[in-house]
Amino acid sequence: RVWPYLERWFGWFNRSQSGSQEGTFRWRGRKGYHLLPCGLDDYPRSVCATAAEKHVDLYSWASLMGSTIHSIGEAIGEESKYEQYAASLRDKLDGQHWDPKRNQYSDRSGCEPNSRQITKEGKFLSHFGYMNLFPVLTGIAGEDKAVRVINRTWELMSGFGLRSLRGKDRKRIGQSDNYWTGPIWINLNYLMLRALRTKYSAVEGSAELYTQLRNDLIKNIASEYRRTQKLWENYHPTTGHGQGTAPFTGWTTLIILIMAEEYI
Repeated sequence: RVWPYLERWFGWFNRSQSGSQEGTFRWRGRKGYHLLPCGLDDYPRSVCATAAEKHVDLYSWASLMGSTIHSIGEAIGEESKYEQYAASLRDKLDGQHWDPKRNQYSDRSGCEPNSRQITKEGKFLSHFGYMNLFPVLTGIAGEDKAVRVINRTWELMSGFGLRSLRGKDRKRIGQSDNYWTGPIWINLNYLMLRALRTKYSAVEGSAELYTQLRNDLIKNIASEYRRTQKLWENYHPTTGHGQGTAPFTGWTTLIILIMAEEYI
């Protein structure tokens, strides 16, 4: 009985969050520098909000959701077109969001970089952080691009986990809440470890990044727990100190799965 509602919801999702071009996606609900619907509230996006924006994280979620719904359909004996949909997005990912100049996946802006001059070309955003990792986090990137993203990911390593935004980009993004613009979030770090372990384990450099990142996360969260007797919402990118809400037994408890190397 759930299947028709799931199909209806997925149809609504695609209609309501589709971009200005077929096969692209744009989050709705932006207010100033906040884009709360994406979950990474103040993460830097284009300086101008236009219909020409293309969001790489939403594109990645759409493909992953297609594959997930297809798996549900198979499990309950329903014929499904959703794997074909997801595969189509995977095939077109690089054409929509790969920036060959910077060797990274990126959002595409509706205006010229660092200006409000509208453009139809969809310029790539230059900063580097969690958003650029999403095709790898969701497992839709091909290995040829994943190896480049994995190599670039070292730029986010802090000694305590992956920071949400590269250090030099934090200085030039303008207004923010210092929320998703540097702090270390365990949920996104978990997704990276999961991708390295289950999807890209054969990719050059993945084992080294996996080992270092896992060790850094375990060491810092354990150290902060001993110091404060709390788990924290996120962690400071230069000191590793817990910050935000505490005690926080939401996604920070993913550290237990990380320690056990269980990636769901």
